[in-house]
Amino acid sequence: MLDTAEKDRTLGKEVTIHQYIQSRKRRKARTVTHVIGENWSLKTGQEDITRSFTDYITRKHEHIPIDERSLGRTMSCGIHTVPVPANAALEEPITILDEKVRAT
Repeated sequence: MLDTAEKDRTLGKEVTIHQYIQSRKRRKARTVTHVIGENWSLKTGQEDITRSFTDYITRKHEHIPIDERSLGRTMSCGIHTVPVPANAALEEPITILDEKVRAT
């Protein structure tokens, strides 16, 4: 399911025992051996794991159906204007001198 090959190895260079052991540990750590399915069932087969992952990604990126009236209501209650004094403070330019004064 995952490409676990080492990509940082230099061509033509012999691999030391330490590098080989580290590579095997990383490869084993990246391998998915089981997942918990939708109904809390344990999936251990590669096909079941792939299907569970595909179903999850499909559900995650599905479009949420909405109607125009609901969208208008949501937009009208969530946007607040910034008060004038706060807005004026936000519009002031920041200079290096101001940053040094604040840091001390």
